[in-house]
Amino acid sequence: FTSHKMPYMYSTPLRSLVSKDLTNLFFAGRLASFSHVVYGSQRVMKTCATMGQATGTAAAYAVAHGIAPIELKDHPEAVWSIQQQLLRDDAFIIGKYNADPRDHALAATVTASSERHNSTACSVISGQSRAVVSSTTDVTIGHGGGVPASQAKSGTNRWISEGLPASVSLTLAEPVAVKQVQLVFDTGMHRKLTQSVTKSMME
Repeated sequence: FTSHKMPYMYSTPLRSLVSKDLTNLFFAGRLASFSHVVYGSQRVMKTCATMGQATGTAAAYAVAHGIAPIELKDHPEAVWSIQQQLLRDDAFIIGKYNADPRDHALAATVTASSERHNSTACSVISGQSRAVVSSTTDVTIGHGGGVPASQAKSGTNRWISEGLPASVSLTLAEPVAVKQVQLVFDTGMHRKLTQSVTKSMME
């Protein structure tokens, strides 16, 4: 067995999770349609879990809008809406950014009590919720994820204060009715994470 590390993460098309023979059936995880070339990395539990989240979101959209799963690929606005919901639910999609018109934070002015030079307060509304490697500069400051520069926003994409106590403020140009406040915390994509108890793999 020889393991070959890919230079970047890759996306899973929604159409590979839809049955080609039935109009109303999704497949997630090991049942999905993949080439043997990528099956080695698609069959692992963490990847299967994200596929389950994606198919669940897509299925809910299809039912709500009366669109057959096999037809979703023919509706760009449907795919966009599904992607936006996944982003709102803290998923990471390569090259896709939060542009939800319901998100008032995107139009806010952001200030903070303190900030690091590479993790400024305005990073919280960059639309990308992860720090991913997109250049050699990012590598040197400890970001991670492995995404081509053309498909990611460089930088931490998160706010880090210089110390505690710390606060961040979002100011809107005019009053709006707020139904929900959602906070997304750093999930550690800049670190190598594993479920293995092997010490050498956890360092």
